[in-house]
Amino acid sequence: MEYYNVLGVNKDSSADEIKKAYRKKSLKWHPDKNGDSEDSKNKFQEIGEAYGVLSDSGKKTIYDKYGKQGLENHQNGGGNVNPNDIFSQFFGGGNPFGGGFGGGFGGRHQQQHNHKSDDKKVEISITIEEMMNGSKKQLNLSRRIFCKICEGRGVKKGAKDSTCRKCQGSGICVAMRQMGPMRIQQQFTCDVCNGGGVTIRQSDKCSTCGGNKIVVNSELIEITIEKGSKEGEYIRLIEKSDVRENCTAAGDIYLIFRLKPDKTMSRINDDLIVTHPIFLGEALSGLSIVFNHPNKEKIVIEYNDIIRKDSRFKVTGKGFYNKQTGRYGDLIFSFDIMFPNELNAQRKDLLKKLLPKRQEEDDTNLSCYKLEKTNVDIRPPNMREEYEDINQNECVQQ
Repeated sequence: MEYYNVLGVNKDSSADEIKKAYRKKSLKWHPDKNGDSEDSKNKFQEIGEAYGVLSDSGKKTIYDKYGKQGLENHQNGGGNVNPNDIFSQFFGGGNPFGGGFGGGFGGRHQQQHNHKSDDKKVEISITIEEMMNGSKKQLNLSRRIFCKICEGRGVKKGAKDSTCRKCQGSGICVAMRQMGPMRIQQQFTCDVCNGGGVTIRQSDKCSTCGGNKIVVNSELIEITIEKGSKEGEYIRLIEKSDVRENCTAAGDIYLIFRLKPDKTMSRINDDLIVTHPIFLGEALSGLSIVFNHPNKEKIVIEYNDIIRKDSRFKVTGKGFYNKQTGRYGDLIFSFDIMFPNELNAQRKDLLKKLLPKRQEEDDTNLSCYKLEKTNVDIRPPNMREEYEDINQNECVQQ
């Protein structure tokens, strides 16, 4: 079987041309349109297999170079294509011919059976110290797992389930609805077996899961946060997500790092940003303080000049470790200058003598006003009106 001949295309055909060819061929040879004959089933299988390879750029490259034999030798070979799955991508899981193709051509409940459940993303807060040094954390993971007593079957030992009579084991029911001159077929999950395709007698249900096949389980796990980890990075816990019925395995959990807010420290790239309070005397006459670094060191910070408001100072190489470059960022200080709450007359006179004095005005007839403290908001008001963002309705041409 030559895949290009099956679809009636050539090697230079575009992805859209291959897709159109598949759509046309699959509609023509669908078993429900051709009396469910063996010939139509085989032809439909060949069409689905060909499209499964030629629509995948990786498989198509291998096939073009080495042929079908090379594709089968490859770990992602072309022999595992379900034509019904491909067909459902074009018709939303339905069958435009109204037949029982989903239940008869792949075995009971094949359409509803996925290999893995959905992955889950969970945020986990980590501190500056954990980012700086790395750490190990223990988490109590609560999730849905298959019942170990009945091995996820839902029945007692020695008992068995039965094929659902309403959906005949497909897990899907079909209803025909009249819309004007047309009759429309609609599919919905069977409400008797909940899409499982089977039913269990009350007396045969597993006493642990009650026939639900799934139970909630708590598990203590330990994770390792590497030194230099950043916000947005993650740890992948393989097959630790919730299972669901009709899946053979659980999906994965992605623990996404989020920096826990800190009042005095933050991170920008690989730099550690610290806001540290200092006295007015230290800002004017020189600074020497002990700083408890989050890397668990105690270091002395010194500066022998005037420190002005909004000034920034750095210590090279005392920031975060970068796992890719093997280098360290910097430690950046922003100082919050604390003014005294009050001064006595003696200190006021002393400061007036030490600090620069403003030149007095010669005009003695000026009016004098005493200032009062106020909490009035002096930020400018927002004068912009709210309008619909036109970018939200932008059309993307493909």
